[in-house]
Amino acid sequence: MIERTITDTLIWECFAGKAIILYWPRQVGKTTLVKKLQEHFKERKSLYITGDDIEIKEIWKASIQVLSQLVAGAELIIIDEAQKIDDIGNILKLLVDNHPEKQIIATWSSSFDLAHNISEPLTGRAYIHHLYPLSIEEIYEQKPLSSISIEQRMLYWWYPNAVVGDNQNPQDYLKHVIDHYLYKDILAFEWIKKHDLVIKLTQALALQIGNEFSYLELANLLWSNKDTIAKYMLILEQAFIIKTLSPLHTNKRREIKAHKKVFFRDLWVRNAAINNFNPLNLRNDVWQLWENLCFIERTKYIQYRGIPHRQYFWRQTSWPEIDYIEQEAESYYAREFKYSIKKWASLPKAFAERYTDTQFDVIRTDTIGKFVR
Repeated sequence: MIERTITDTLIWECFAGKAIILYWPRQVGKTTLVKKLQEHFKERKSLYITGDDIEIKEIWKASIQVLSQLVAGAELIIIDEAQKIDDIGNILKLLVDNHPEKQIIATWSSSFDLAHNISEPLTGRAYIHHLYPLSIEEIYEQKPLSSISIEQRMLYWWYPNAVVGDNQNPQDYLKHVIDHYLYKDILAFEWIKKHDLVIKLTQALALQIGNEFSYLELANLLWSNKDTIAKYMLILEQAFIIKTLSPLHTNKRREIKAHKKVFFRDLWVRNAAINNFNPLNLRNDVWQLWENLCFIERTKYIQYRGIPHRQYFWRQTSWPEIDYIEQEAESYYAREFKYSIKKWASLPKAFAERYTDTQFDVIRTDTIGKFVR
């Protein structure tokens, strides 16, 4: 079993009077992780519940008398696929408030459901974590990264079953995941009226990774309107399909209006959306894949460690630009992403003059290790 980076943090948070919420789409290993926590605390009596159980969904009602009877005797309570239980936010609130000695761990498969159902009831009552698909750090630990392993990460093989399972063809497995889980969960949102548009939008964004996008341009391309595109892009982001990156501006009003860049949380979803798993030597989008991989892997790294940060890119009206920037207080960490080890770059003079406290580095295949692990 691959050790997840977040495991020690979760163990430290247990039995501190707060619930723990793990969220991300299905198949990333949430159930495996919570069962590992269950094993770690095996001296404590535990109760495992799944929201997929129809009987459980009918029994669980937001009454402290009923809930106390259900969890009586258990010290560790695991609720898998919690978003499927009605009024789960208030249920968790009642459990935490009335049984602070018990540890509640709940898994969630959608940040949209999370935001709408538990953000208010669990304010101050829960530790909330992303559980990403496997990271470079988790798969390789301190092992050197070969060009072959990097290419695999840029094409597919992020989900645990695709990495460590018995799948003869990872492409078939990943296609099954996207058809039976990701799209299915997205299209289940009742306010999505145009199912075909969501799929076409995903495909259009897949061709846009690493580039700035315009809602109006996407709307014109897909024969829609920009308000619908904006709404559907928000759903794609909250369903963990895409992640946007804002430009750095000293003028905050300009920053709000400026175009953002779009990336995919998992490159296999991106490649599956356009049905392109060709090897890198047969592609014309290698720089886009590399920039996407570096950005998302760094995001995993800093979020797992709780590093305070803001993420940006930077560009002027004319060249040059900086692929990625992290801001901590008044300090900036600028990075250029170059797939070839022969490529180099320097900090643009205009940026250095404006942001004087800046560190700069080039992230290539031979230096990515220190950037993401």
